[in-house]
Amino acid sequence: ADARRDAESFASGRSNDVAKLFRGEGDTKRYGPLAFLARALGGPIVAANAPRRHARLVAKQGVSALDTISGDDVAKLPPLPYHHTPLSEAYAERLQMVGLRSKNVVAAQCLWDAAMAHSCLDFLKTNTRDAIMLVCGAFHVQHFLGVVDHVEKYTESGGPFEPLDRDEFRVVVCVPMDGPSFLRRSLVDVWDDPSLDTVADFIVFTRGGHGGVTGVCAA
Repeated sequence: ADARRDAESFASGRSNDVAKLFRGEGDTKRYGPLAFLARALGGPIVAANAPRRHARLVAKQGVSALDTISGDDVAKLPPLPYHHTPLSEAYAERLQMVGLRSKNVVAAQCLWDAAMAHSCLDFLKTNTRDAIMLVCGAFHVQHFLGVVDHVEKYTESGGPFEPLDRDEFRVVVCVPMDGPSFLRRSLVDVWDDPSLDTVADFIVFTRGGHGGVTGVCAA
């Protein structure tokens, strides 16, 4: 959300500096072409995530550290207090599997998930467009967890947004794979691999060697 003004300037054509929208050269190379495509199609670009400095603050000092921020910074976050613990047992288990066990680090991860979910739903609520595509690291959405958990929480009965049926959004995960690996898996029918059944609604195998796994949640 720190890049909100930069995103608006880029989308309007006032700026071509796509690097300002992303963190580092790797993310710019990976996601920059999508930003140019969105602009070419006349679509707005939303800086959906919480500022990294706020996530770092939570990771170091805990959720209560957010009580020290005010003004414009608060507007860059999901409504406080946010759900700073995993909303599903499955997500809690996945966080532990990748070594995220510290209460504060988990709370920072949940801040990102909650921020992206709320930003997308708020966009749909306040704009006339009927769709939005969130592009993020796959861990945030794969297995229908993370951001998806927060979308479902925000849209449950009595929540801040209109109920959203599960059929109204789709999760896509892009998995990099080199040619030989794909060929080997194809020989045993990669599509029947049970480990892929619950990853996403759609899985896109991309050419390996570019680093990173991308997830997409489109509503």
